[in-house]
Order: sequence, then structure tokens, then C-alpha cells
Amino acid sequence: MTITESQRFALHSKLKSNLGDDMGTLLMEHLPPSGWSDVAQKSDLLALERRFDGVDKRFDSLESQIKEIRSMVNLIVATLVTSVVGLTTLIVAIGFTR
Repeated sequence: MTITESQRFALHSKLKSNLGDDMGTLLMEHLPPSGWSDVAQKSDLLALERRFDGVDKRFDSLESQIKEIRSMVNLIVATLVTSVVGLTTLIVAIGFTR
């Protein structure tokens, strides 16, 4: 049940008249500003934690895939550099023999 601002004000006024200004205000300050339906419960936080655990696992998987791709790229670059150096050496060697 959601409480309206007018109901909240009426409750505050009634509490102040019955308990006094300080106690009525103190009691109202312990209520959530928009109703209990908007307050997170432990079960909500646990569900959110489980969801974040799933996200963490996906990020870990993605990180390992990125590491694999990086090592493959490094191997390809090393192979290409070696090939270029080898071909350049071969071309230079052929040029000197003529």
C-alpha cells in the first residue's frame, strides 16, 4: 500500500498531537520517504548479488578469450615478421649473386 503525501502529513500531525512535536517527528523520521514497498529487502539484495556473480563469470570468460586472442595475434605478428625478414634476406641474397 502506497501512502500519499496528504496521508503522510495527516499521520505526522496526529502523531505530533498525541506524542508531542519531538516524538511525533522522531517517529516519522523512521518511516521510509515513499513507503515500505520501495525499500529493498535482503532477498532483493541476494538476488542482485547472484546476478552480479553471473556477470562476473561472464567477464572472466571474456577476459580469458581476450588473452587467447592476444596470444594468437602475437604469434601471427611474429610469424609475419619472421617471414618478411626471411624474404628480404632471400631477395638481398639473390640480388648479390647476380
